[in-house]
Amino acid sequence: MALLMAVPVFVLGTLLILLLAQTLKLMPAGGFVPFWRDPGQHLLLLSLPALVIGKGLVAIVFRMTRASVLDILPRDHVRTARAKGLAEGRVLRAHVVRNAFGPVLTVLGLHMGALLGGTVLVEYVFNWPGLSTPLIRAVEGRDYPMVVGIVLTVSGLFLLINLVVDLLYAALDPRIRAG
Repeated sequence: MALLMAVPVFVLGTLLILLLAQTLKLMPAGGFVPFWRDPGQHLLLLSLPALVIGKGLVAIVFRMTRASVLDILPRDHVRTARAKGLAEGRVLRAHVVRNAFGPVLTVLGLHMGALLGGTVLVEYVFNWPGLSTPLIRAVEGRDYPMVVGIVLTVSGLFLLINLVVDLLYAALDPRIRAG
């Protein structure tokens, strides 16, 4: 897991293209097909970029989820729910997972910035349309207003994602709503 977190997205993307597309011929190397034109091809072309973008986040979320669940399991309210005779599945859903998801949601929200930053690089490596092409052209052409506009757009998206995370956190945890 630590290795997945350490490898930059552009390195992993290039290695996967080399291995899966060029050497083994299992996947296309890149490109884009709109979803409405060919959903199967779109999802196939999306699989490698999604894998590359999500690799580090998956490792972090798995580790955080495990730590959070292990922290919640020995608590009194879980022991009380089991003592009342609730089924183990219900105890896990209602008392463990719901309480353990708060810190995981916080970590997800905080890592969205890295995810958005990595998206620009992955779009470029896999030749997907998005903000990467105009951003790279703007930087190469010293078009500073365009660079500022793209950075502000990504920053606004990051703020919106954090607002949604805060609202979800408040919906999950009644202690936040009361305060």
